[in-house]
Amino acid sequence: MSSKYSGGCDHIHTHSDAELIDNHTCHCSVCKRVTGQPTTHVVFFRHGDVDVDNLDGLNRQPFNDQNPDGAWNSASVPPAARRSCSTTGSAEFA
Repeated sequence: MSSKYSGGCDHIHTHSDAELIDNHTCHCSVCKRVTGQPTTHVVFFRHGDVDVDNLDGLNRQPFNDQNPDGAWNSASVPPAARRSCSTTGSAEFA
């Protein structure tokens, strides 16, 4: 059965039938540095709305390596992080 949204690579599969909470093109300095592109298409889901079939196959690295603890100083809000396939290095989600 197909999902409304799906992504990933040969090693990691992500999918969701929930609605996006944000969908935009970003041009901030952090996204430019991380992706090496002038703009990046970004979508956000609620944490529990995305299914990932191989969590052990993901690497986690801070989204902003110049501020790895995140912009918030609160234990209740984790810092943003990128997830990438540990086999191919392809970005899976943030």
